[in-house]
Amino acid sequence: MEATKQALALAVQQPLSIIIVGVGSAEFTSMKVLDRLVVTLPNAPIQRDIVQFVEINQFAGKGPHVLGAAVLAQIPDQLLEYMAMKHIKPNPKK
Repeated sequence: MEATKQALALAVQQPLSIIIVGVGSAEFTSMKVLDRLVVTLPNAPIQRDIVQFVEINQFAGKGPHVLGAAVLAQIPDQLLEYMAMKHIKPNPKK
């Protein structure tokens, strides 16, 4: 688990979102820990959450669109966090 956390600390500097889908009846405690992990960059006050974990069993019978929405829910905020970290501003409206 520590090696995974260290890899996430390096990955947080990239335009990256990690989506983990738990399938089956396994114990997903470690995945839930990663989902709650907010990584702080060394020597910087920037924090980013780049991991999204969803248990597929929680969406049984609700339709694929509900699962898709849950899986992708954090992507927009993660993109904005990355852009703020890198001081990237959107292009002006045309």
